[in-house]
Amino acid sequence: MVRLCSHPMLNLNHHVARLHTEGGSANRLVLSHARGWVLLTAQPGSAKATIQVADGRHLTEGGQLPEALQAELIEAGYRRRSAADPWVAERAAADVERIAAEALRWAETAFGAHEHLDLQLGVAPRLENAALHERMEAASRTRDLPTRNRLYHGLVRARFIVPLTEPVATPGIGAELALRTAGQLHGEAVAALFTDWETLTRFDPRGLPVAVVAGMDIFPLLASRRFVSVLINPTGQRGGELYRHEIDAIAEGCRRLQGAH
Repeated sequence: MVRLCSHPMLNLNHHVARLHTEGGSANRLVLSHARGWVLLTAQPGSAKATIQVADGRHLTEGGQLPEALQAELIEAGYRRRSAADPWVAERAAADVERIAAEALRWAETAFGAHEHLDLQLGVAPRLENAALHERMEAASRTRDLPTRNRLYHGLVRARFIVPLTEPVATPGIGAELALRTAGQLHGEAVAALFTDWETLTRFDPRGLPVAVVAGMDIFPLLASRRFVSVLINPTGQRGGELYRHEIDAIAEGCRRLQGAH
């Protein structure tokens, strides 16, 4: 990640251009403010870029943007999936100056200004979790013990995108992996795991520092850190929550499997 703090218009034009000439599918440029953000995404080879304006649950103080501003966004071609989601519009990726000017306009109109720019260039992790998704859907329909056990076995064999509080050069398992909390339950920390990049970016469109970790490794770590629960794909179409006794049971199963090899 590159953080930019000076000469906003000059830097913004330059780095908007970088979004569709460098990096890959995870490219992001965020104009951040204490209350919200404006996000630009594009990637090499794509004719389109997106502009997103935070609203709903993505506003620090909650609530909604003023109705008059929402009307302006709609008139400018922005849409959102629900009142909790950001406003999104597509623009021609090559129209760098228009995209930069539009992003600055919404940052100033919605939030008063922007406090810094964050540029992220890179490729999104791609995971193969189709088998786990099938077991998750089965567990949502049928709550018997065999179905639940099949889900637990699938979680152990899966790989997850794990949000971190800071990026790591060489992701690994251990005390140095700074797991990001996803809230609290009864005053104790809740963790989050994601089975695909798209679900992570719906949870936080700005993108987060992440590591890709096998279930065999992450559940013992969650148990050792004493997370009270873990959310699987929070805000995603398929997901759920595991509580501490389930995390501990899965972690113990992982340790037995690791000891058998």
